[in-house]
Amino acid sequence: MTKFRDRLRRLHDAHHRGKDTQGGPSGVYRAEEISEADEEAPNQGAGWQGLGASQNDEYGQTIWIATERCDDDTVHGDWRFEYCREVPHRKLANLQRDVPQEIRRTRILYMDTETTGLGEHSLAFMIGLGFWEPRQFVVEQLMVEAEEDEPALLEAFRDRLQRFDVLVTFNGKGFDVPLLTRRYEVHGMDTSFFDDVFHLDLLPLSRRVFPGLNRYKLTSLEKNILHFERVDDVPGREIPKRWWKFKKNHNAQLMAGVLEHNRHDVVSMMTLVAHAIAGECPRTAQKMEEESRRRRGLLGFGSRTERTERTERKDEAQPPDEEEQPTEGIAKRLERAYRLRGRFAKKDAESPEGGASPALESSALVPATELGPEATKRVADLRQGAQALIEQSMWRQAFPLLCEIAALSPHDEWALQRLAEYYRREGEEQLAREIEKRRRPTSG
Repeated sequence: MTKFRDRLRRLHDAHHRGKDTQGGPSGVYRAEEISEADEEAPNQGAGWQGLGASQNDEYGQTIWIATERCDDDTVHGDWRFEYCREVPHRKLANLQRDVPQEIRRTRILYMDTETTGLGEHSLAFMIGLGFWEPRQFVVEQLMVEAEEDEPALLEAFRDRLQRFDVLVTFNGKGFDVPLLTRRYEVHGMDTSFFDDVFHLDLLPLSRRVFPGLNRYKLTSLEKNILHFERVDDVPGREIPKRWWKFKKNHNAQLMAGVLEHNRHDVVSMMTLVAHAIAGECPRTAQKMEEESRRRRGLLGFGSRTERTERTERKDEAQPPDEEEQPTEGIAKRLERAYRLRGRFAKKDAESPEGGASPALESSALVPATELGPEATKRVADLRQGAQALIEQSMWRQAFPLLCEIAALSPHDEWALQRLAEYYRREGEEQLAREIEKRRRPTSG
């Protein structure tokens, strides 16, 4: 096993030790600052080779390639790679318009770059790729040690991209692809091959599929959606600094954390796609079912047997606060929705235009006279996310979104109709009728 794989294994094990403690992981750990000794160490570790990468000269210049093949038992947060492999990736077309129909997972390429800075003349010194072989997920990282080798790196990436139908990035439309396009043009290289693949940017997709989060950075999605937290992660702002020092002294220790940072980005994108399609992780499906049963019980619904069991538990003097507390996730979402409703109302009242924006006034989702532009847009986003889940028969995952719509717009016809349908599916006919009573009577 190479030093590269050995270090990844140690970090992987450290992460799971954190998850197994009673309180779980304490947060995203930051790599320590580079010491003066590290900065000045001459040729320590022989560059990328010291991290297990192999040299490749087939493009006329030297690039380095680090490859890791991940088996089914590899774990990223809640997700085993076996679960990710079994997700029907053709359903990605249900979440994103224009994704090729019947897309196969082996035709998707995940890509993330690490760069020498954010300026117009910055170059990508590392391109991390991820793709599925029949039974393994492969992480392949292409790297250079000097700017003059950049054309070989770009050519190697182009050759690989041409084997796929879909390119997946995170904020790649805003950063990675424009940067790469500029670098191809600087070297007089053709960029038309980008037009031959569909580019799926997970940042806007995540905002639609996972509404209600405070932040949509990749690390935030890892924590809140995948339940994965990085160990000893190198902050992105520090990566250019490390590159320039590495270029001077080829100290492999400077770049070990950068290699791992890039790998996490690639693997998280693959796992987020699986989660967006499936709606939940198979590992947590049973837990969600138990929580759903508990929620229904605590709210006063469920079968006669369940109600009897609740009564017996109360007779055992269980503290009333614990017994009556609703599901934490839904409670927090509703609380936030009511706060947003008040904030939106205040903003819209102060707006010089007032009322809903023209683009949304024609929406049948919410009468424009009830909500201002901000709240209307929020409800529209929630509806899109809920609709995508309902189309895949994932009603329980859509339920919190429907509740949030109802909190923001209590007479929303679309949400109330689907809430009623949800409760009928759960065998709660009486509650479904109560929900339907909230719908406005039709005029005339």
